This record gives sequence, C-alpha cells and structure tokens, in this order.
Amino acid sequence: MKQFVAKPYKEPEHKPENPKPKPKPKPKPKPKPKSLSTSAVTKEKLTITRLMTYQHPTTSLYLGTLLANVKRALPNQDGLQQEVMAIHQKAPSEAARIKRQCQRLIGEYIEHLVKKGLESLDAEERKFLDLLCPRVSMKDVKDDADDAMEDDEDRDEIVSVMGEDDDEEDDGDEDDTDLEGSGKDDKEQRQFLSNFLTHLYSGNFPKSAGIGIKVDAFISRLEGLDLYTPPRTWSEINKTLPFTPKDLVRSVVGQLKAELKRMYKKGTCDLHKTLKKRASKGLLKRSNEEIQIRGDISAVENYVALNKLTQNPRGIAPMTTSKQPYIGFTERELAGFYFKSGGKLKERLVELVSKDGGLATIPGIQWWIGAKEPGFLFKHFVADIDPQNLTSRQKGKAGHRAAIKLWSLDALRSHLQKLEEPGFQPGEYAEKGYISRGSLLTDGFELYLLGFKLRELQCVRYRRLPADRLPPRITSTVGGVDYYLQEIRHVIQTKEDVAWLWPEIDPHDIKILTLNARQAFVVGAYAYLPEDPDAHYNLTVNQKAVLQPVFRYRRWLKGEKEATPDKQIESIAQTESQPRLEGEKEATPDKQKELIAHIESQLPPLRGPGANLFDYVKELEKVEERLSEFYNGKKNRFKKHALDMERAKQAEYQAIAASLLGILGGSIGRHRNPANPVLIGVGLGRFKSTGRLSSLHSSFLARLFLYFYQGAVVGLYRSWTKRILHFEKVPRLRKLCGPVLAFVP
Repeated sequence: MKQFVAKPYKEPEHKPENPKPKPKPKPKPKPKPKSLSTSAVTKEKLTITRLMTYQHPTTSLYLGTLLANVKRALPNQDGLQQEVMAIHQKAPSEAARIKRQCQRLIGEYIEHLVKKGLESLDAEERKFLDLLCPRVSMKDVKDDADDAMEDDEDRDEIVSVMGEDDDEEDDGDEDDTDLEGSGKDDKEQRQFLSNFLTHLYSGNFPKSAGIGIKVDAFISRLEGLDLYTPPRTWSEINKTLPFTPKDLVRSVVGQLKAELKRMYKKGTCDLHKTLKKRASKGLLKRSNEEIQIRGDISAVENYVALNKLTQNPRGIAPMTTSKQPYIGFTERELAGFYFKSGGKLKERLVELVSKDGGLATIPGIQWWIGAKEPGFLFKHFVADIDPQNLTSRQKGKAGHRAAIKLWSLDALRSHLQKLEEPGFQPGEYAEKGYISRGSLLTDGFELYLLGFKLRELQCVRYRRLPADRLPPRITSTVGGVDYYLQEIRHVIQTKEDVAWLWPEIDPHDIKILTLNARQAFVVGAYAYLPEDPDAHYNLTVNQKAVLQPVFRYRRWLKGEKEATPDKQIESIAQTESQPRLEGEKEATPDKQKELIAHIESQLPPLRGPGANLFDYVKELEKVEERLSEFYNGKKNRFKKHALDMERAKQAEYQAIAASLLGILGGSIGRHRNPANPVLIGVGLGRFKSTGRLSSLHSSFLARLFLYFYQGAVVGLYRSWTKRILHFEKVPRLRKLCGPVLAFVP
C-alpha cells in the first residue's frame, strides 16, 4: 500500500544580479527542410500539441461504433462511406499482421539462442538482444519496488494502447519523448523496431547508415538461421503499397516497444522478487549469486535465466492474440492513406485541399493538414464531432461527440498564453470539455478519439505552482479526480484545515460516507447523516451481482466455441435458454476438430516445462485463418457481444454509484450544492487476487471517483475502514473520523 504525502513547494535558487557571462556556444547549422511537411506551419502545430500535452492530460474518448460515426459524418454518401470504412478496417488489420509477424520472428530467434546456450553468445548476438530491450540492473529492481502500484486486474485495453500512442511523429522521424523513457537506448530501440517493421511490410531494406546497418545485420542473421525469407519488394512485382510503411507501423512500434520492455525488463524484476521471496521461505535451494540480476548481459538473458529457475511460468516472447487490437493513427497519416486509396475518397480530399490553395500531393496534403485545427479531418470523414445548435438534452445523448471542441491554432495559442501568465490562478480556472489531439484509435469496429481534458491542469496535478496558488487538493477537481487520494491524517491536521476546506460550514453538518472495497463484495458502505444521527445507512454489493453481464457473455462464448461452423448459435437466448434436445447427438470426432475450443486447446503451450514456440507458430499458422474469422469476421459478431457486455457492466457500476450518491442526497451528473458538504472516505488497503474471480475493487473505485467529483475524497487507513463497516454506534464513527469531527466541541 502506497501513501501519498503532499510535497511542499520549493522556491527557486537565488541568482546573483550580475552573474558572470558564460561563453555562448556556436550555433549549430539548421538542417534544410526535406519536404513541405517540415515547413514552419507543421512545426507550429506540433509545438502547440506538445505544449497542450504539458498543460492538460490526454484521455481516450469513446464515440461508439465506427460505422455509426461514419454514417453521421457522411450522410447519404454510401460510396464514400464504404471507402472510409475500408481504410479504417484494413489499416489496423495490416498493422496488427505485421506486428504478429515481428513478434514470432523475435520469439523464434530468442528460442534458437536458448537452445544453443546463452553462455556461448557472441558480441553481435548480444547487441541484437540489447536492441530488442535495454539492459536491466539491480537498481531497476529497487526503483520498481519504490514505485510499485498494484495493477488493475480488470483494466481496460484502451489505456495501454492510448499510452503508447500518445506521441506524434516529427516529419516521419520518431519523437524523442516517450512514456517508457527518453534515453539513448530507448530511442535506439524504437528506431530499430520501426525500421524492422517497415521492412516486414514493404520488403525494402533500410538505408545502410546508422541504425539501418544493424537492422540489415539482424535480417541477415535471421536468414542464416532459416527463420525468415525476405519477400519480393512491391516495386519488383510492379505494385503500389496501399499504405505508407512508416505511417502504418508507427503505432504498433510503440506498442511492441512497451511489450518488450514490460516482458524482459519489468518481468526480470518481478521474477527476481519472486525468487527472493521463495529463498527467504526456504523453498528455493539457490545461492544469492544465482538469482542476482547481472548488468553485464542483456535483459533477455537475465529474463530467460530467472524464468528457468521458476519452471518457465512466463512465455519467451510477447504474442498478440487473434483478436484485432486497437491501432492508433494521426490525421497526418490518415490523409496520406486517403490520398493513396483513390476513388471518391481521394476526390473529396483533393477538393478540400484545393479550396485552401494546397497541392494535390502527399507532401502538399500533409502541409495542408498541418495548418488546420486538430480534428478537422475527423470532422469531415470519420465522426461528426463538435456538432452545432444542439439542445442540452441532445448534447447529453451525443456524449463525447458534443463535448469535443475544434479550436483553431490561434485559439489554442491564446489558451496556452493564459495558462503561462505569471499571475494565473488555477482556483479561478473554469474551462471544461475536450480538445481533439488529432489522433484516433480503432480496431475496425469501435472508435476512440484522443483528446486533451480541459478541466484538469497538469500544473496543479504535479504541483508546479507555489502552494498559496494551488486550490485545495480534496475539494477541487482541477488537479484530477483521483490523484490526491491521501490518508485523511495527512490532509486534515488542525482545526484551521477544516475551516479552509469547508469555509462557513459547521462541522456538525458534514455528511460522511465511508467505503471499503474487497473481493467478495465490490464495495461496502456506511453513511453518517447529521439530520438523522441515530439512523444506520448501509450498502453492500456482491461481486457476483456485478459480474452477471460477464457470466452471460462467457456462457455465450463457450457455446459459440463448442459449436460447429455449420451450426453456429445465432443468439444469446438460444445459448442460455434452449437446452440440448434429448435426441440431439454430440459432434462427431471429425466435427470436433473444427470447433474453436478444440483448436485453441490443441495448440502447443507457450510457457511451462514443455513450452516450444517453434511448434506453436507452426500449428498456429494452420488454424490462424479460422481463428481470425471467429474473432474478427461474421460481421463483427464476437465484438458486438463483447461491446454489449461492457455496456451492461458499466450500467452496473452506474447503478452502484447512483445508490451511493442517493444516500448523500445527490445523483449522477448533478452538481453538489455548496450548502451540502460531503466527506467521502475510501479504504487504502490494496490487494491482488490470483484465484477464482478477479477482483473488481480497483476498476470500480477508479470509475467511482468520476462520479464523486463534487465531494471531498480522502483515504482511510485499512484498520479504520474495517472497524467503520462493523461499528454499531454513531459516537464511534465520530471518534474514528476524528480529523474532521474531533474539532467539534
């Protein structure tokens, strides 16, 4: 359990009035622009985007299904709708295919080295492994322990994808800024993966300079081991690439880079902790030297060695499932895809460019989109964002589409200037809504847009301003709705703190709601209401009640996997309510081999004592088309059922939140009356469930904070919440919630 402690603001060091002048370094010669895409206009938009990232957090905004949004953006234009849908379905599919091919080649190469013996690696092979993942040391284990936070076992796939798709490119070159780090090794790893993935798609070898030399050497090594045969280039077979290679693979480069570091670097640290724990209990007869992480070898070698000591509980390489993942693209990349597609889509794009005097070429179109406001291309082709003349009811139904704003570059520049003023007061900041970042995420069925959250400020979240200018941490949402979950003893320490947080409010009138999340019960709550101090208000929610949509989806999925291709179940009702008829026979052995459940169970294992990635890839290639058809084909039938399950699960969470807010006299979406002070205490105990059903405590609390944006949310120590949920008398609650009520005479 990690406790957050407020850090005081540090005044900058005093500088002398007449410092000694430092010799000015010679200015470096500016490189000449390579194309129109490197013009000042494009640079300006990229600079504004990076400054917005510094000032506001980025979030993914769900817009619904891709088809519904395209129809709203292009009404009564069936031909154009089909072309846009084809681009947004084929591009993610092709990018995911290239990513899977790269994962398999990396896995087969590492498995070959393991069979050969990692002790006999030469310098070149170790250099290749360092390019796949930077080295790890014992310092990384310590840093990982200091910053450790329990992972949410029900976390959404979108979060990870959004994080890796958060940085844009600068003229086709990778941005140095990266969530995993921005050092030399990270940049070299990204460039290596980018060049290798580009080669897998286009067949063209990288330039024989810089990182391209290392990529050529790696390809030659794979050829020498009979693991890979380079395809014929598209120019040799006289065909044009449907997508620009670097633009297509940019998003999956970030995903693959994060997956490799998560497996080999973080995985090595996790395995080391596991072995240390076993050794301390006497369950591992190994010396401390054998379970140490060596800094003189690659992270892959450390990972394989520690994984072997624990009977190979983890795979040897990350593998993407047959389900289509979410892939991110920027407006600049999509503009190039639209232009190369031809047909009505190209004509419509050229028409928009010609109105502004742009050139009908890919560099000209990229220059043109660099001068437009973020989200302009999405508005005209993908989704009807920022609709005008809507009533408040219509805006509520439109959801994120209506909340997204399209601001011009001048408006964005003015907004940034206000935030950078010396006398800026975040307590008086009142902007709300979202600004499009110019990127989207899609799997060919659902659509997300990346946007900046105007309501929240990074300068407040990370305390970049003096303490006297920062708003109260637990009564203001400018710094985020869940960042300042501090223990109450660190927030309220004196009577003055109570008066500062609730000015002109009698502490007797403060309503208190205490929550405790566990595995068997998603949440347990008790409320103290001053107007009725002798009443007891309890609420407990069973985990199985919340998971009913998941259970129903699992039953449907099990029935589909056990059905033969010619007898696919057509609805969930048939799966659940219609039992097998008495005279109906089981599938014959020949038919059983066609079942998805049988196909997946017969694939060789990827982890454990008998793991063999070569056999797995060989068998997977035989049934890959069948699995892809089940998870991604049949008019997205699998994805539609998964979407219904997520919507029902979200409705369950909203019902719980509505019940909790109803106890306090509020409701979802309604602003709290300042005369109705509320204190919400959340248990800070953290745990991880490994058996039975996965715990929903983390995912539920993360969503719950979104609805408590008008209440003061604090953390309560674990033993406090345990006693609060079982107390019998109201005076005991007053004693346990002492920091607020102890100052009452």
